[in-house]
Amino acid sequence: MMERVNKMQRPKEFDAKVMAYLPGLTKLARKLTNNTAEREDLVQDTMAFAFDRWQNFREDGGLWNWLQMNMRAILQMQRAKQATLSRRLPIKDDPEGRAVAKLSTAPRQEDITYANQVVRRLSRSRDGRMLVRLGKGEMLREVAEKRGIGTERVRQLTARARERLVKTTKVAA
Repeated sequence: MMERVNKMQRPKEFDAKVMAYLPGLTKLARKLTNNTAEREDLVQDTMAFAFDRWQNFREDGGLWNWLQMNMRAILQMQRAKQATLSRRLPIKDDPEGRAVAKLSTAPRQEDITYANQVVRRLSRSRDGRMLVRLGKGEMLREVAEKRGIGTERVRQLTARARERLVKTTKVAA
């Protein structure tokens, strides 16, 4: 049994027991992810978590179970954070477009030409211009204020423009 004399000082026995599980944690990380960098980070994050939160460990559950559970939770949090970041389009926070460039593949000339044609087609109508503004990152409220109409009407008009755009692109494809 580990002695906890001083709450601020982690017992050396705890460190030794955690370090003994390092090969097992590495093997578990290999099962959980194929990405080498993510695997190494996962093992390091789990070790750091264990050493930082050593006071939360209860011996009745077993150290391996505690480490394994924490590793899985850490991986789940990391993946949730990545999913959240990939869903966000940082247009307003990144005026140079560096973050979007990191997330996307290199554009092909035909894709750029097609995108220009779509934007030109949209810009011909009032609804399309509003849709382009929303695509650039403006909020419904901002577009509505500039047009002098309500946000619900902007939503309706842009929905109609989207439907027309989908119909015309299906015909063209």
